[in-house]
Amino acid sequence: MSDLIEIIPPSPQAKYIFVLPTTHHTLLAEEILQSLNVHYLPVPKPHKAVSDCGMAIQIEACDLAHACEALKSENLSVRVFVKKDTGEIQPFKG
Repeated sequence: MSDLIEIIPPSPQAKYIFVLPTTHHTLLAEEILQSLNVHYLPVPKPHKAVSDCGMAIQIEACDLAHACEALKSENLSVRVFVKKDTGEIQPFKG
């Protein structure tokens, strides 16, 4: 996940959506981000995402690298999507 950030620098206008495989993992990720004072917003899972959880976590571009490193250090599997300023949501590719 952090390799993607090195390849594609975050767009300051975009929002980033983290999709985790289960509700338990999503709640754990929220706890981790909250403990690090990373601002996040619970949002519905993007239609393009495959997950057992219907929720996802949206973060701002300024918190992307910090959030990815924190979740990676906890061995959480995360798919990252980009919500562009047009409202379109796409997988974050690298």
